[in-house]
Amino acid sequence: MNIAKKQLVSYLLNALIFILGFTAVLRSLIYHNTGSNLGYYTELSNLFGGIVALMYVLTAFIDNSIYKRAVTFFKVVTVTMLSITFLVSAVYLAPTFGSYILFGERLVLVHFIIPLIALISFLLFDTYEFKFYDTFSGACATSVYGLAWIIKMLATSSDVDAPYPFLQIFRQPGWQSALWFIGLVGLAYLVSFLLYLGNKKLSKLINF
Repeated sequence: MNIAKKQLVSYLLNALIFILGFTAVLRSLIYHNTGSNLGYYTELSNLFGGIVALMYVLTAFIDNSIYKRAVTFFKVVTVTMLSITFLVSAVYLAPTFGSYILFGERLVLVHFIIPLIALISFLLFDTYEFKFYDTFSGACATSVYGLAWIIKMLATSSDVDAPYPFLQIFRQPGWQSALWFIGLVGLAYLVSFLLYLGNKKLSKLINF
């Protein structure tokens, strides 16, 4: 099997995402001693990001067009989710609660390092055969996450377990919750679209 140097770097970066992602989620599970932390978008993005990164590495051995199509679709989903994790942490959570959100010992991996590696790999080294509808995948995943939490909170008439302040639907006006939902889903689509364009343009700059 002859693998080009650029593709080899891509596989190595994705292997690193898999290892770091599962290490971070496992550490979080051990720290909380419960699975409740898997309700966080951060944890899910890193868990699924690790799984799909491993799936991408396996494309070196699985030469199947349907499998590769699925990997491309879910790669857009997970890199979008990881990017949203970083953006929300950097722009909202860190200014609100402190810089430890980005650079704290337990959080730096999931909020900064893994999203950064995922972006570098996706934009510069990974190879995909995109369909335009892939750009909607990140927004779909983010909307499903938000709706799942909203339904849970409405069913229990409580937002005490909401993982983020902007999901506390009973502690803020309805219009504010709606703006958060629309804004984050819209941001997810914008990120997916920019990833789609970025890979097509930037990946051509790296050639060795």
